[in-house]
Amino acid sequence: MISSIEVKEALSRFGVVEWYRISIGTDPRDGLHRPPLIVWRYSSPADHVRELIHGAVSGLLSSVDWDVDTSGKNWTILPSRLRQEYARHAGNPYTGVLGDLKRSDQLFCEKANADMVLFLCRLNDTAAF
Repeated sequence: MISSIEVKEALSRFGVVEWYRISIGTDPRDGLHRPPLIVWRYSSPADHVRELIHGAVSGLLSSVDWDVDTSGKNWTILPSRLRQEYARHAGNPYTGVLGDLKRSDQLFCEKANADMVLFLCRLNDTAAF
C-alpha cells in the first residue's frame, strides 16, 4: 500500500506542488481501504507534465476506470466511479461521498488502491529518465 506522502513526493519530481489533497490507502480509524483521490496544484504547471500524467494513467492495465483532469488550476486523478458519485451530488451540500464508497464497496477500493501503486511506480520510472 502507498501513502499520501509517497504520492506527493512522486508528483513533486515534476514541479513544485503548491497545494494538494490526497486520500489513499487504509484509513487508520477503521481499517477500511479509502477510495483513492488525488487533487493537486503545481505552482508553474508545464504542458509536458500534463501529457506525462495523462500517459502514465492511460497506459495502465488497471482494474478500474480512471478519470484524469489537468484542464484547470487543480489537477485530479480519481476513479471514474468516484467522479460520477461526486457529479451525482453536485449542487448539494452533501460531503460524505468518499466515506459512503469506502463503506459500501471495499473490493472496489482495494482494486483502485492497487492501481494507484502501479501508477506511482510508472510515474517514478518516468521521472528517473
